[in-house]
Amino acid sequence: MRNKPDKEISMKKNNTTITLLTLYTQLWMYQFIGLAIFAIARIAHLANTVSLDTIFKHSDSAALFLWNSWRFDIQAITYISLPAILAILIISFLKSNIVTRLKNAMRWYFSVMYAILSAIVCAEFFFYSNFNSRYNVVFFDFFDEGPLGLLQTMWQDYPILKILLGVLIVASLIFCIGKYIRRINIGTHKWTKSIVSSAIVCILIAGATFIFMRGSVTKYTLQVEAFMVSTNENINQSVPNCIYLLKKAYKERKNSFALLSDEKLLKKAGFKNIDEAIEVAMLGPVKGNDNKEKVENAIFTKATGVEKMPNVIVVLNESWSRFLLEMDKGESLDLLCSLRSHIAEDM
Repeated sequence: MRNKPDKEISMKKNNTTITLLTLYTQLWMYQFIGLAIFAIARIAHLANTVSLDTIFKHSDSAALFLWNSWRFDIQAITYISLPAILAILIISFLKSNIVTRLKNAMRWYFSVMYAILSAIVCAEFFFYSNFNSRYNVVFFDFFDEGPLGLLQTMWQDYPILKILLGVLIVASLIFCIGKYIRRINIGTHKWTKSIVSSAIVCILIAGATFIFMRGSVTKYTLQVEAFMVSTNENINQSVPNCIYLLKKAYKERKNSFALLSDEKLLKKAGFKNIDEAIEVAMLGPVKGNDNKEKVENAIFTKATGVEKMPNVIVVLNESWSRFLLEMDKGESLDLLCSLRSHIAEDM
């Protein structure tokens, strides 16, 4: 059977305001599904980490918990929806057949994106069971193993088949729901027939999108301070969603593990090249075709012309331990202890 044409196709050659409102209403239906996924994940995390007695004890924090949780969720959902929002603002002014294609495209887009989101949500529960923590910088260590190593780790440590089955079910459900969402239409009113009304609706959509992406209407955007809604740490850790935590962890990893190139390291130490550094260290001529080879040979070269040989201390740390050392704040957070004097004087 042939599909029935959408109602707006039969309208006065496509009322732009009605099209904008219809598409944005359909978008909101998809966004509600995303908010529901985050809500289910948050309830599951609370049930896994917080007892009912603790929840009732901190019931006075419920309103702030719900408000801040919604802010994190609507921010993430808005970023996911951004391509669809931009498409709505542009395509609404075009022909009706393109609008129909956009509805079908949104149905496919959100089915795929929410399937990926569901996989990320599920993976966090297994991550928590292994590390007793929600997503943090350790998550990205998995990617250091390379594609094959990552696939092997996932296959051995995670129930991949169950997760994939769950993701397929979620994608299928959203795709079926999308069949009904795309039928939603907004009725015609007198005020919707002018170009002014179309401009106002566009401005309102753009303004709402901007506010939701910031997560705030105040001077500052949504920050980690919004985690703090009670005196219970587990309740606070349930406020953000997994997408925000992944973004936060990636930013921390990028800032903490930024390695300088050989040239920048030499320049920072005051040397023009590796040969000058070797000469200052009184290691004599060191053979090598490149900097890496020269450094490797220099390590095992005995210094000449030095009356008192210096002490050499080699500090070995695992990657996560080194990350903790990067958090050292001197007197306010002393993680180096007696090692600090060696770093300052003779290392």
